Amino acid sequence: MSSTTSSQAGTAVITAYQPLGGVPNTTVDLPISAVLLALFAGAAIWHMTCFIRSRIVHPPKFIFSVLLFVLCMSRIAALSLRIVWSLNPLDTDLALAATILTSAGVLILYIVNLILARRIVRALHPASFGPSGAAKRADKAAARHLAKANPRGRFHDLLFRLLLMTIIAVLIMVVVCSVHSFFATNPTTLQQERTVLLFAGTYIVVLAILPAVAMAVVAVAAVRRNGWRDPHRRWLPAGATTTSPGDYHPASVGEGSFGFAMALLAFTSLLLSVGAGMRVGGNYAAVPRGQERWFLSKPALYCFTFAIELIVVWAYAVFRFDRRYSDLPSARHFAGGSSSSSSGPEVAAAHGGSRRSSAAKEAAA
Repeated sequence: MSSTTSSQAGTAVITAYQPLGGVPNTTVDLPISAVLLALFAGAAIWHMTCFIRSRIVHPPKFIFSVLLFVLCMSRIAALSLRIVWSLNPLDTDLALAATILTSAGVLILYIVNLILARRIVRALHPASFGPSGAAKRADKAAARHLAKANPRGRFHDLLFRLLLMTIIAVLIMVVVCSVHSFFATNPTTLQQERTVLLFAGTYIVVLAILPAVAMAVVAVAAVRRNGWRDPHRRWLPAGATTTSPGDYHPASVGEGSFGFAMALLAFTSLLLSVGAGMRVGGNYAAVPRGQERWFLSKPALYCFTFAIELIVVWAYAVFRFDRRYSDLPSARHFAGGSSSSSSGPEVAAAHGGSRRSSAAKEAAA
């Protein structure tokens, strides 16, 4: 059986596999898409408002609100194209554009969750993962000392940057193969592109669930190692009074309970992994065009793609993730405490030298 059915020479072709959600129609897809579009528009306004307020009222600015705004706008574009596609069901160019936007936009949420997970892990294990870039800018002297004393932080920085680069590579793979598969007619080429898309979909599932796994691992490690105490609505070790590299010196990641911040991130990560798993499972179990399966139906598309993403963006909005994950502790906190007396002699000396140099500059001025 041929992999595609050509419409016109030199134009896009209709794939022989049943697409997720099928071809949209005005009876079902148009009203559902319009409602979802309005909800994403409300979320976009909310997150952009939070970002503007963070710049004016609560600096430093929280860039993740902008990323969720971009996600909402990409979903508005995808749903708009789907509405127009329902009015022109034979337009393969609209089908291509709607498919690409629907597949690629969710990667923004994976990136946001990975960065938030990294921030929480660093707050719980500063000795192993080191200060963040914001913490380095906040206290450069202590950050330089910590980087020299513990090079593992720089190694983990490199690994995380490589992980983000793989996400960009996967996005390029998905877009290129998806676009080319709409124009290719060679069965061998189409099969190779489908293999690439299956690999990319499987990798995306791993990325989606990775923050939840990280939260579970650090939670179990904290409880097994030092017990559970939460006197200030934070994750704290039992009797952490020393400053050896293996000890915990947790820093806040924002307002509210540290445990709730971890639970919220794990919840959104699991939701996104369910959606990604359903999509890649449907691709693995692809059927010829015209054969209906529940995992390729319209409810599957709207429930496991748009509805899940809508729950995530509104959960972050309602629980004010711009405040819950916005705290950027200084490098001296990562180095072992908030004061020089609890940070070790070397870090204390670095802080003392930094303060003396600052005082000298002020006196000279």
